[in-house]
Amino acid sequence: MAASRALYLRVKRQHETIFLLCEPSQSFASIRTRVAQILEIPEAELAILAPDKTLEFPDEALVSDHRLRDDDVLYAVRRLGGSLEKIELLEGPEE
Repeated sequence: MAASRALYLRVKRQHETIFLLCEPSQSFASIRTRVAQILEIPEAELAILAPDKTLEFPDEALVSDHRLRDDDVLYAVRRLGGSLEKIELLEGPEE
């Protein structure tokens, strides 16, 4: 049986990108905690969205539960009452 490998996930929020080294066995609760600390946002106000920008990862889900690949982009958004803030990213110049 092959060992599961760690992967880098990019977490974007407005004008910031965070690169996280994650293990397949890591929960999204722990990822949300790390991102909240880095962004200095209360953890309860933060949601982590999938690359499709619609699915919010449940806290108990593991990285391995979702077919995430190395260098996939996730999105960090704030909870606004019963909804999530609109995803607005500042794009840099074309490469």
